Amino acid sequence: MVSRRRFMKWAAVSALGVWLPDSVRRPQVQETPPAEATPLLMGRAVDYAGVFERPSYTSTKVAHLGADDLVPIYEVLEAEGGYNRTWYRIDAGYVYSANVVPMQPYTEPPRVEDVGAWGVWAEVVAPWSDSYAEPHADSKAMYRLYYSSVHHVVQAQEAADGAWWYQISDPRYNELYWAQAAHLRVIDPEELAPLSPDVEAKRIEISLAPKHLIAFEDGEEVFRTLVTVGDTFFWEDGTVDYFETPDGAYRVMLKAPARHMGSRGTLGSFDYPGVPWCTFFHEGGLAIHGTYWHNDFGTQRSHGCVNLRPEAALWVYRWTYPHAPYEAEALPTGHIVESTPIYIY
Repeated sequence: MVSRRRFMKWAAVSALGVWLPDSVRRPQVQETPPAEATPLLMGRAVDYAGVFERPSYTSTKVAHLGADDLVPIYEVLEAEGGYNRTWYRIDAGYVYSANVVPMQPYTEPPRVEDVGAWGVWAEVVAPWSDSYAEPHADSKAMYRLYYSSVHHVVQAQEAADGAWWYQISDPRYNELYWAQAAHLRVIDPEELAPLSPDVEAKRIEISLAPKHLIAFEDGEEVFRTLVTVGDTFFWEDGTVDYFETPDGAYRVMLKAPARHMGSRGTLGSFDYPGVPWCTFFHEGGLAIHGTYWHNDFGTQRSHGCVNLRPEAALWVYRWTYPHAPYEAEALPTGHIVESTPIYIY
């Protein structure tokens, strides 16, 4: 059995230095295990995750990860499981992928000092970036912004110590806050260019069992991905919240590169700034969107929205009609007649 203390030392192998910006918290390192192969990915635990000797829940659990623990991933493999059979090999053993979000190595992005009158969209490329009310870490802490979340940057400013910060506009609660420019990559408009713009006959189908999103052009399948859909939540006080994704025929209603989604002060409350690549299809606020708070696709756990991996959500955002301009918070509802149909069954 590997102790939690020893495991966290293992998780902090020297290879992490290549993967993390200096300002992201690192586990303390007091000893280093034998050198491993170069990691394929970095993983961030989003919740408790057991680590096993083999890629199987029937093997011995040797350690566990807690929320926001970071580990190098050396191998992605298929083993036991149901809708999701993916496991990751890390330093101490094997961890099931559902609660470990994979990410690419951190590379400091080019800094943009003039973001223009409207601003720019930017995505977090560090495992996380803590934001603050002012452009310095001694001010009031705001939100922890996670890898692949997207934010509207409206100002860039150099601090007294020479570090650059981006100011983020968050309309949900009418907030402005700051994050380190070294942690966010500005998104070029070309990255949001329409996909298959000359194809008129497009449609999306979302199967609730099994849970897939499938895109068609002229009747031919061109894209397929696992999704997570709405669930029913049973609480300790006997309250039941029904958040199933509704079946039926819909159309794209709104599109936004990012939305702050949340529900404060209620059972099952959640607070997710910068939810990326939102394609809304339901007047109740339901959307197809990217997800950074779990890696559990193919099951039910959302509040009614259709969760995708961020890269898949970006594909849907770019591919569906009508196309949204870069400098816009959302697409106006007046375009609904011309939009891509979405069938959920």
